[in-house]
Amino acid sequence: MAGASLFSDSWYRVAELKPILRKHVDIHRRIFRGKLWYVLQDHVTGKFHRFSPDAYFVIQLMNGSHTVNDIWLLASRQIDNDNMPTQDDLIQLLSRLHNADVILGGAKPDSEEMADRQEKLRKKKIHSYFINPLGLRFPLVDPEPLLQQLQGLANVLFTKKARLLWMLLVFSALMLALQHWDALSDNVADRVLSQGNLLLLWLVYPVVKFLHEMGHALAVKRWGGEVHEGGIMLMVLVPIPYVEVSEAHAFRDRYQRIMVGAAGVAVELFLAAIAMWFWVYAEEGVARAIAYNVMLIAGVSTLLFNLNPLLRFDGYHVLADLLEIPNLGQRANQYLGFLIKKHLFQAKDIQSPASAPGEPFWFVTYSLASFVYRMFILYVIVLFVAGKYFIVGVLLAIWAVVMMLLVPAFKVLKSTWTDPKLDEHFARGMLISAAAMASCMMMVAMVPVSSSTLAEGVVWVPEEMWVRAGSDGFVDRIVARENSQVKAGDILVVCKAPELNARRAVVLARLAELRVRYTIAIKDDRMQAQLLQDEMRQAQAQYTYLTERIDALTIRSSRDGMFMIREPENLPGRFVRRGEMLAYVVQQGHLHVRAVVMQESIQQVRADTQYVEMRLSENFLEVFEASLLHEVPAAIHALPSMALAIEGGGTIALDPESKDEAKSFKSMFQFDIGLPGQLNAKAMGSRVYVRFVHADESLAWQWYRQLRQTFLSVLHV
Repeated sequence: MAGASLFSDSWYRVAELKPILRKHVDIHRRIFRGKLWYVLQDHVTGKFHRFSPDAYFVIQLMNGSHTVNDIWLLASRQIDNDNMPTQDDLIQLLSRLHNADVILGGAKPDSEEMADRQEKLRKKKIHSYFINPLGLRFPLVDPEPLLQQLQGLANVLFTKKARLLWMLLVFSALMLALQHWDALSDNVADRVLSQGNLLLLWLVYPVVKFLHEMGHALAVKRWGGEVHEGGIMLMVLVPIPYVEVSEAHAFRDRYQRIMVGAAGVAVELFLAAIAMWFWVYAEEGVARAIAYNVMLIAGVSTLLFNLNPLLRFDGYHVLADLLEIPNLGQRANQYLGFLIKKHLFQAKDIQSPASAPGEPFWFVTYSLASFVYRMFILYVIVLFVAGKYFIVGVLLAIWAVVMMLLVPAFKVLKSTWTDPKLDEHFARGMLISAAAMASCMMMVAMVPVSSSTLAEGVVWVPEEMWVRAGSDGFVDRIVARENSQVKAGDILVVCKAPELNARRAVVLARLAELRVRYTIAIKDDRMQAQLLQDEMRQAQAQYTYLTERIDALTIRSSRDGMFMIREPENLPGRFVRRGEMLAYVVQQGHLHVRAVVMQESIQQVRADTQYVEMRLSENFLEVFEASLLHEVPAAIHALPSMALAIEGGGTIALDPESKDEAKSFKSMFQFDIGLPGQLNAKAMGSRVYVRFVHADESLAWQWYRQLRQTFLSVLHV
């Protein structure tokens, strides 16, 4: 707290005040990252404030019997010279305590002071609704009486035996999930988005989240805390239960604070484990569908949102306690402001929010990562809501942008403008900031950069180039050499089917017998001879059919070209069905890539394609230049290959209403692209990544086009 001068021109305003801490304030001794701190807890607002040992020495003198001047003199005698507080330091500490509303100056009676305080709290709560439009809170009940009745349950749940049982159940359920992963993940879109399941999901979700919040509340009760607020939070207009468990910040043991933060996730994983066991052994029906939804909620929403430290949910508080950095998000933003003031405005005598080694790294990393992620989530949420309710989505977007971007930016500019420590280099800092912003804007708006549209396709082999099995049988040997030139009629593969040869021999013997009987009958019984002649014709037809089947076991090339076969080492000895594709006979110039471009990108691909590049999934690092051969002018929905669908490893979502063939949700346009050079057989039918390269243009124009495409595809405007 040392300063350049011990005295302040404003000292006379506060010197005779007798500050006193409010009765609802407690102070706790804590160790963070090996350093001693004192945490001040306000039981009314639920907020916590951290102070150094020197500041605590000053604060504990604020008992209403000492004037500010007396406190300063006592502190000057007790604190060593290096950290001796100046009068300005003490004024700043008083200002911080006053802004936190945790001290009284003795000027107002208690009743009036309490009324003012309640009015301030009411205004702050209303203001918080507008600050965070995507997560509005509405307190409804005080859950403390119920939690007191459940104190015994809380004591049992957080024991070593309970933890062991939880780990065994969750681990066993995880093993079950891995064993039944195909059944769990099969056709997820159809199962989740069906009307019947959406109703179940809507009913199950609040129940799971209620138990999640009860896990937090019981953890607080387990270690002696209290929970006096519970209600409904509108998360993207969806009602979700919540409880206020800020009391946990007062726990001295870091493990206890982490357990409170992780208790909700632990409850959901426990529910998911029970649901997993039930789902595996239950019969099809509503109960099994409910179990599946419980697993979906616990596995997706919990792991992606609750445990994500970049959002201010459970994962954030757990990370802050693990790192021993309280108020991680707020202090990270303050540290960025400190860096700007120090290096851009060259401010002096400013104190860094970082108080321990290692904190600057976490501050910079977290502030940047959380900002980018929150903006991404905001973008996705607004698009989702606008896709369902356009007007509501637009209003929500404007509200969120104003309160989450413009208002904080205005506050930063205002604090920068009014900070006296920045007066000396204020003009320089603003000039550099303006120049940097102008340069960035010019680069974004004017500097052309590469522009392209990405699409996926498959190496398309026309069916006339497929080599198919002519008859059921076992592959005996591959006659033609792989990647060799063959001519029409050349033998490629020989199969064998011993039962066909045996059947033909039986038919041949039967045919010889019928001929002998016919020769005898033609002399004595013409009617019998006529019947035998019909049988001979049937036997001859059967013999011809079996001969054709046996001849078809020898597979010949139908055209000139290069013989290509996939995995030739696995083909001999394999049983193949008639019509099964075995290999290819490829002709130069007839092989191409069939790619699909989504409707929102088709205009630029048609109007401004300079050249085309592609990468094969088999060899992603190698880039091929290709040529555009043909475009189907009409939009299509049928996929050329399942390799392009999400189920086949691609990116295109299938329409669950289409049962007979693979169709996409969105309209697509089909392009045939010529392949350069020669490909090996493993590339046939495989996925290809196609890049339609356009003329260079600025980032601003590209971003505008992407935003417009998003509105066209999602909002249908």
